[in-house]
Amino acid sequence: MKKIHLPGAGAFFEVIAFALEAFDIAGIAAEGEDLDIYLEEELLEDEPFRAALRGIEKFLEKPRHIVEVPDKNWNALWESNFEPITLGREIRIRAGFHKADPQFKYEIIINPMMSFGTGHHATTRQMLSAMMPHSFEGKKVLDMGCGTGVLSVLAEKLGAREIDAIDHDRHSFENAKENARLNACKRIRVRLGDEKLLRKKDYDFILANINREVILKQMPLYRAVINDGGLLISSGYLRPDREMIGEEAAKAGFEFVRQTEESDWLMMEFKASRR
Repeated sequence: MKKIHLPGAGAFFEVIAFALEAFDIAGIAAEGEDLDIYLEEELLEDEPFRAALRGIEKFLEKPRHIVEVPDKNWNALWESNFEPITLGREIRIRAGFHKADPQFKYEIIINPMMSFGTGHHATTRQMLSAMMPHSFEGKKVLDMGCGTGVLSVLAEKLGAREIDAIDHDRHSFENAKENARLNACKRIRVRLGDEKLLRKKDYDFILANINREVILKQMPLYRAVINDGGLLISSGYLRPDREMIGEEAAKAGFEFVRQTEESDWLMMEFKASRR
């Protein structure tokens, strides 16, 4: 296991976590004002990852350095730093080593293998909150780019009868399966792949917490596999992307419903127009 230490990058935790979400990193941890990225050594030779890292370094005042880290130290770090996330009085996201808290209506257990998808990121929090006002009882759900599977778990707890959780990253695929098991979920089907897995479907909800480029590319396909009147709840993009996302959604056959914003990250909700 290697650790890339980024001095002074702690304030950019969410942006960096999102920028590296597509790569098979072990995790990211803030250490005071600094940031540490944990990964296997072979990823350091991956050119797309190296390019992403160079882009991050442009905004840093001090150079990075890389050190060797024993795996046991990595596990201990997560257990000491991963804190439960709460959203109001209804949702609590915790690791298996935290005690249960019955005062919350929905408690979700997530193995903290990486920070993105645990509820620490503004996009995940907004997605979870956006799901709460809706009735998922008996509905079919697509969780596209499922990550840890936290949105799928909440969908099942809210009563969804069938959930397809899809991610192209094997690390996320395995993690989502594990988290479904930890929450005793029976109606989540985790699949490894991308939009090629989607055929003619009749989803009632599509949850897409990915990034701007992927959502723009897949928007027409979302409309092709969702029922008339179905809801697309999306995030993973910033405030300046609002107009672009809205225009592509309208072209694909979606009507804007509402949006929320946290730390410049947006959640936008759309309704599938009747054909």
